[in-house]
Amino acid sequence: TTSCAAAGGTIRSMAARGSIGVLASFPASRLLVGRRSLLAPLAAALALCGAPLLLIAAVPEPVVALGGVCLWGLGTAFAGATVSSLLFRIVSGGDLARVVGATESLGLGLGGAGALAAPALVGLFGVGGAIAVTGAVPFALLAVEWRGLRKVDEAARERVQRIELLEGVPLFRALRVDALEHAAAALVPVPVPASAEVVRQDDPDARRFFVVEDGMADVLVDDWLVSSLGPGTSFGEKALLRSVRRAATVRARTALRLQALDRAPFLAAATGAPDGTVPEPGHGEPGAPAELAELPAGRPAVDWARAARARGARGKRSPLEGRGR
Repeated sequence: TTSCAAAGGTIRSMAARGSIGVLASFPASRLLVGRRSLLAPLAAALALCGAPLLLIAAVPEPVVALGGVCLWGLGTAFAGATVSSLLFRIVSGGDLARVVGATESLGLGLGGAGALAAPALVGLFGVGGAIAVTGAVPFALLAVEWRGLRKVDEAARERVQRIELLEGVPLFRALRVDALEHAAAALVPVPVPASAEVVRQDDPDARRFFVVEDGMADVLVDDWLVSSLGPGTSFGEKALLRSVRRAATVRARTALRLQALDRAPFLAAATGAPDGTVPEPGHGEPGAPAELAELPAGRPAVDWARAARARGARGKRSPLEGRGR
């Protein structure tokens, strides 16, 4: 009879924990949407995994135990949602399936190890002591790994900032979330000092697409200033998509902080093909017209290169000179 009652109590507890976990997973996930930092939610989730067990050990009453198990289910659901969000933020798309599989396998392994260790803990500390030791594990994990968790959270926050930067680029606004994540993971920070040239007009070896994260740059065609670039603007896409020469020079007016996307990941994101189907530079059609790849979207489509070559153009100032985006 005692065994049956214990088994029934265990089943009811597991059912309560499972039900709370399922019901809490959706609102718990919504709490994470839009947050740049996940360190505080992760710490709260781990605390919810440990505090209810400590409460059950301190107050061994059925009502307290049932409520504690429900809170424990909430904590495990919230912890699972937070860890999944972190993985999506710090792991590139190609490695995500493998990392998620390894994480799930690790979770199952730790669960099995805990089941094997439970009898030993009960033998050493008694039932209440074993529950208390188990409840202390999440807090010990937080204390030991706090610095490492902060580094992981900072890396995830930088990834979110990169995704937000790409979301502001018109070319990438229609991308699926996974494609956007993959492109953000491939971004390379490029600091540029003032007055340095980022790309040069007529350069046939276009290899990168650039997004301005901070600073100002000038776009010049045949040494004529035709436009300016500021934070959130981008340049260099048409030379990659059309396999033509750079149509303009982009020069740093102030110190720049750029995010660069190499040719292969850029074409994979822009064309939807994993390998990018646009040929390498120099393999396009002979004499393909080079367009003003570095002009921001929304500028008048004026061929200032042709105007600059026309007779009588020397000594005249471009009407676009000095205008910002």
